[in-house]
Amino acid sequence: MGTQSKLAWANHWVPASRYVDLFFRKYEEELREIDIPDEVLRIFKYFKKGWNQADVIRKAAEICQHRHHPTWQIQFAKKYALALEELLDGNSFEKFALRLGVKLPKIDRTWLGRKEANW
Repeated sequence: MGTQSKLAWANHWVPASRYVDLFFRKYEEELREIDIPDEVLRIFKYFKKGWNQADVIRKAAEICQHRHHPTWQIQFAKKYALALEELLDGNSFEKFALRLGVKLPKIDRTWLGRKEANW
């Protein structure tokens, strides 16, 4: 499920990435007024690109299985513990992924609330 799920919008099921655009388009003025932190907006952009924390953890486990086949669980547990410390210390989602050895997609050209996102 997660980023591949479908959510209801106006009695229609739409992919989660499209839902994000519809939401940001519909509530554009309200969202502009509340001044959402950039870090939160980046999380929505990663979600729109198909990435959330579960995807990062899954990818990190796959990398450990591939690189450290016989001891992958131990290697993954060590990396995961360090990555969780990053989050608990208030660091970003990007640092969490980096600590796990997962490369995230570029989001600098990802827009929330595209004009085409009308229903």
